[in-house]
Amino acid sequence: MRRHFGVWAAVVLAGGLLGGARPSCADEPPGKPVAAPVAVSVPMELTRTRHALVSVKVNGAGPFRLVFDTGSPLTFISGRAALKAGLITPERAKQPSFFGMRGQFAVKTLAVGAVELGNFNLLVMDHPVIDVLSRYEGEIDGIIGYSFFSRYRTVLDYEAGKMTLTPVDYQPQDVMSGLVTRLFTAAPQRKVLGSPALWGLEVDRPDDHPGMRITRIYPGGAAAAAGLKVGDRITTLDGWWTDSLEDLHQAAGQVAPGQLAELRVVRRGKELAVRVRPRGGL
Repeated sequence: MRRHFGVWAAVVLAGGLLGGARPSCADEPPGKPVAAPVAVSVPMELTRTRHALVSVKVNGAGPFRLVFDTGSPLTFISGRAALKAGLITPERAKQPSFFGMRGQFAVKTLAVGAVELGNFNLLVMDHPVIDVLSRYEGEIDGIIGYSFFSRYRTVLDYEAGKMTLTPVDYQPQDVMSGLVTRLFTAAPQRKVLGSPALWGLEVDRPDDHPGMRITRIYPGGAAAAAGLKVGDRITTLDGWWTDSLEDLHQAAGQVAPGQLAELRVVRRGKELAVRVRPRGGL
């Protein structure tokens, strides 16, 4: 899933179309200029942890504070926000969930500031990293990911506290359904990352938490050289989610020996980015 995402329909702003070139109509004179895409600025909050937050409304409910994350393929909101937006019932909100996931939903509108999308697909998910971040930065209810921002050319102005979104013609592929299927697919019981490169670590079997927990680091191996530790929980490997042994093995299989790859890990409640260069061998 090396960063493909999202499903979309109309992009609307204040009741009008917000987009780039549009097809000419039969009753329009030939050669009529096409309006340029309209750039819209929305407020952006920078937290003490240097996460960029935006204010989001779902089906008119909110606003909710979501992390703007260019490393996330998906857009998701917490069960708490989904309840307020009418996506789930109070009874469903109380039920236990697998990895904090309560399913994929098509919302009528998703608005980031003045930018509004119609018929947008998102996940309802209680992510433990977001829960930890909320303890320090106030209530945060999810992540705006590639499925949203791939539709725009985005400029972040940290000094002014705003981001500017300009629509582009790019049509992101819908991979949400495939991702959800993979999360619920039983994985083969494989523990050591192997071919084609050696990573020098072992992981535990899947549990009730996102990611895969490292149980062993081999001295002198690639993982040890990168500073990974036993107990670290790998959430993504080179842009791939790693919520099962199959996910982790497939992601590792895309990296050639000597190629630098970024792992996102959770260590004692904090998310870290660790760069690992796996080695060749038998």
